[in-house]
Amino acid sequence: MSTPLTWLRSFEAAARLGSLTLAAQEVGLTQAAVSQQMKALETRLGVQLLQREPRGVSLTGAGAELYRAVAEGLERIDGSLARFVRRDARELRVLCNTSLAVRCLLPRLPAFCAAHPEVALQVRTALWRTDALGIDPDVELFLGPDRSGATGAIPIPGGEMTAVAAPAVAERLGRGAGGVRTLAVSGFDPLFEAWAKAGASPRGAAGEPLVSDSFHAALTLAEAGIGATIAPRLLAAASLATGALVELASPPRHQVLVYQCQLSSRPSDPAVAFRDWALGALAAPPPAP
Repeated sequence: MSTPLTWLRSFEAAARLGSLTLAAQEVGLTQAAVSQQMKALETRLGVQLLQREPRGVSLTGAGAELYRAVAEGLERIDGSLARFVRRDARELRVLCNTSLAVRCLLPRLPAFCAAHPEVALQVRTALWRTDALGIDPDVELFLGPDRSGATGAIPIPGGEMTAVAAPAVAERLGRGAGGVRTLAVSGFDPLFEAWAKAGASPRGAAGEPLVSDSFHAALTLAEAGIGATIAPRLLAAASLATGALVELASPPRHQVLVYQCQLSSRPSDPAVAFRDWALGALAAPPPAP
C-alpha cells in the first residue's frame, strides 16, 4: 500500500519547521490532524520519525534520513508542476554548475542586474546536472562533453584543463621535493589517474590524495598551499591573474569537456538577454577583486 502524499507533505513541513502547529498552518489542516498523520506514518514505517518535545518536534536518526529523501522528492514534484503554471514574463531562472557559479558567474552578476533591473532573477546551483531534476531552468550553464551541434547549446571558452598550484608549492615541485598532495575531484577519477600515469602529478605525496567534491573546492585548497590540482582554465583564471596560483606542466589530454550555455525550448526575452550577456562576460578577463 502506497503512503499518502499528504502525509509526506505534512512530515516535510513538521521536520523543516520543527513544529506540528506551524506545519498544520502551512498545509491547511488542524494540529490534531497533522499529529494523527505523523503517528500513522510512523506506524506504517515501523520507526519513530519525530521526537516530541515541550516546544515542538525534532527529527530522530530515521526521521532525518527520510526527510532528506522526501524534501528532495517534493521539490522535484513541485518543480515539474511549475512548468505548467503561467509565469511572469520578467522571471528568469538560471541553473549553473556550482564551481562555475562561485568562481565566475556570481562575481560578474552585479553587472547584469544593473543592466536589467526589471528581471526577477533566480540563480540555482548544482554540482551535477542530475542533481537539478525538477528545477526546469530558462538558462543552464554546465560542464560536459561538447554536444552543441545536437542540443543548440553554445560553448563557453575555458573548459580545457590546466594543472595549478600555489607559487610556493610549484617551487617545491620544481625542485623535486616531496610531500605535496594531489587535490583530486570526485567524479573525475580518469583525469587524475592519467595525470599520475604521465608522471606529472605530485610525487612522494604526504599521504593519500585529498579528494573534494568540486573543482572550486580543489582550487581553494590549492590556493591555501595544500597541494596541486587540475581544473578548467576558466575557473582558475582569476587566481592565475592575481598570482595566487601558477600553472604547472600541462596535464595529459583527456576527454574534452566544455562549459556550455543552453536555453530552454521556449526561451523568454530575459533568457536570451542573459545568455548573450553571460557569453560575453565569461569570455572577458575576470573582474578585479
